[in-house]
Amino acid sequence: MKRRWLRSRSAAQVLLLLLSILVVGCERGRAVTDRPNIILVIGDDHGFPYFGFMGDELVKTPELDRLAERGTLFTNVHSTASSCRPALNTLLTGLHPLQWAAELGTLEEAGHHVAPHRAIEHVETLPKMLARAGYASFQAGKYWEGPYPLAGFTAGMAREDLPDKVMSPSVHDLGRETLQPVFDFIDENTERPFFLWFAPMLPHLPLDPPEHHRAVYDGHGLSAEATRYFGNCTWFDEVTSDLLRYVAEKGLTERTLVVYLSDNGWEQPRERESGSPIGGARGKLSMFELGFRTPVIFSWPGQVPAAQSIEGRASLVDVVPTLADFAGVQVPARLPGRSLRGAIEGDDFASAPVSIGSMDVVRWGPDRPRQPGARFGNHERAYYVNGARWHYVLYRDRGVEELYDRRADPQMERNVVAAHPGLARRFRKQIRGWQSALLRPWARRSRPNALPTS
Repeated sequence: MKRRWLRSRSAAQVLLLLLSILVVGCERGRAVTDRPNIILVIGDDHGFPYFGFMGDELVKTPELDRLAERGTLFTNVHSTASSCRPALNTLLTGLHPLQWAAELGTLEEAGHHVAPHRAIEHVETLPKMLARAGYASFQAGKYWEGPYPLAGFTAGMAREDLPDKVMSPSVHDLGRETLQPVFDFIDENTERPFFLWFAPMLPHLPLDPPEHHRAVYDGHGLSAEATRYFGNCTWFDEVTSDLLRYVAEKGLTERTLVVYLSDNGWEQPRERESGSPIGGARGKLSMFELGFRTPVIFSWPGQVPAAQSIEGRASLVDVVPTLADFAGVQVPARLPGRSLRGAIEGDDFASAPVSIGSMDVVRWGPDRPRQPGARFGNHERAYYVNGARWHYVLYRDRGVEELYDRRADPQMERNVVAAHPGLARRFRKQIRGWQSALLRPWARRSRPNALPTS
């Protein structure tokens, strides 16, 4: 009798083991069919002030306003770059651009002599993480890292037969001409979780909105450039509406986490022309808040609190850990970001006191002569520290520092660094600590971007 009981007990243990194996197939105990679809909507050069939900009374973004009302809005997130490619790379890998540069060096040391635009094949990415959890994924729109399979997408628009350094010509057509490739992907994946990278080149150049969007801004005293740029903002909003309407028609809204953000910022003067194809001097490729800051919206009916606004500081490096958290997958420990899911669901949010960032290409201007061959920006290392009162900029290669008192000088027109040497030293120390923490997993390598020690 006892032996029979032991055999029965053993069989029960085997059964439990088999059941546990089935459950382990989905991390965090979540079945594949329970994982949310994830749609990452990426605005292209959409400045953070230019939304209805951010308080702009002129710019019309009704679909994004509804998305913010139905979800949780982070109002003060800083991109990892004030230009597109390094920021989009962060959204794929979770790495800061400084870490990406260190990773390329590591790959080179390991014998992977690959072109930088194909190196992503050797790096962990969000699509690769999600694929192991049963996700299909589609790369739609702007994307710089070679053919889509290199980043782990199961389908996409950046094809193998295109030249390595050229984005698909269809990038410009996505949204402007058609959404059919995206609709086809959704149709093929209604019964399994999917990840959609949706990055139409809007409101990015060319500033060519349809007449009905341009006409919205006639009669407001705007320059022709501003009229076209804001028209493109409204066009992007309409394209997003078309996408989300299709998701609703397929009955997928309740199963889909929609995230909106912009890759980088933009400054758009209203009454005058900017004089530059990349907008005002404090926007794209600059070291100022207008170049880096973006709102981020998380919307998932019944799962993400609606009409919630979080003003604390966050970073684009937090997006990959957050999406992985909602999907129930693990991310590499070396990633610098944190999941925002807890803050979304009501936990106390530990806001960073300042935002710190860097660039290795900075737009040229009156005080920064254009380097030979430079298109929009000069190659130089620069850093910023952005806080509630002070905005500090260090152009390291030229040894130039700027400091602005945002309270006394909201337009940041007066550089007061000479009057505050102690603050400048403090901000340089903060930058050194920030960079050291970012590069700690690669600390065995040399530090070509080391900062001044004083």
